[in-house]
Amino acid sequence: MKSGRLNKLVSQKGFTLMEIIGVMAIMAILAGTLSPNIADSLNRAYADAEIQNMEVIADSLNRYILQEKRIPSGNTSSWVKALSSFSTFTNEEIEYNSKGYRRQLIFDPRFFSHSDKKFSGFVQSKGLFEAPVSPRVLLVSDMTRHVPSISNSSKVFNAIWNQAKNSKFIESNNVKIKRIHLSSKFHRVILSNQNKSNAYYQLESGKYAFVPATKKGSDGVITRYIINSTRIGLFKVPYPSGKLEQTAILQSDWAMRYQANGKNWHWVKP
Repeated sequence: MKSGRLNKLVSQKGFTLMEIIGVMAIMAILAGTLSPNIADSLNRAYADAEIQNMEVIADSLNRYILQEKRIPSGNTSSWVKALSSFSTFTNEEIEYNSKGYRRQLIFDPRFFSHSDKKFSGFVQSKGLFEAPVSPRVLLVSDMTRHVPSISNSSKVFNAIWNQAKNSKFIESNNVKIKRIHLSSKFHRVILSNQNKSNAYYQLESGKYAFVPATKKGSDGVITRYIINSTRIGLFKVPYPSGKLEQTAILQSDWAMRYQANGKNWHWVKP
């Protein structure tokens, strides 16, 4: 009886009960088909946004190094705190991706040495005696889990960087890796001294460092590797009480010589 009334009612409105059931069935089928597509689209959007977010974080690392003349360690508290001062992201947004999973910043264990050594950060003082060996960094993010800590070695790091078959992390729709090479952040600086007394230099407001005096007719010479945009001050003899003669902002490899011009001594390009 009720079924007959419903058939009569829906017929008056232009649709039969069977037609409505058919439409509902089609809608159910479409919903089942579209839901996975919608989920896939959302995941792709998250992944695309994560690529952009990682670019922002990498840029913050570069700006931190140039501004502070130091490099944080791979400890989460170290690099997150360091980068937060140079990013529009909060500490939480730097540490975690938009799905709420922790990122990892991984340093090449041969950053400064020819053998594996845990990277514990770097603070520039007088400049490096040798060029960085492999100044590479990996920023890794996974949209499905926290990126786990790894037992790092040059072999492990290279496998991830080159995406070898045995890599700890394989790039995919869910796993994103940002490679950061810092070799361009260091410049070779050569300072030589023709005087019989030590000349000296200073990086930013750091400690004074001497350039050795001439010996047996040969210039005293030092080579240092210094972070880009560092201000260097060159001082006259004697070390450490001579007057500041000139300053420069390092933007490329650079060389200066302390030499005589008649009775006057100056720092000049060799």
